Amino acid sequence: MYEQAIKDFNIDIGASFSIGDKIRDCAICNSTDCRGYLIHHNEKTEVIEAVKNGEYERVEYADDLLAAAQRILSSVLCQVLGGA
Repeated sequence: MYEQAIKDFNIDIGASFSIGDKIRDCAICNSTDCRGYLIHHNEKTEVIEAVKNGEYERVEYADDLLAAAQRILSSVLCQVLGGA
């Protein structure tokens, strides 16, 4: 489904983020350059710990949606300001 959306809407997946409270919400990060955030504590403890320990490529943990948004904005600003 996401592959079709990428084509239909000309999405730059490398500049995109996937956010969810289950690791399956970040599955797109496994096969693309999309980066993801697992938020809150709705997932199994061992999965949360694995994300925190960097065992999932391109997926990070954030306590809540605000924290994920702040980190995304920070990374985008660093790219923009660093590339200027």
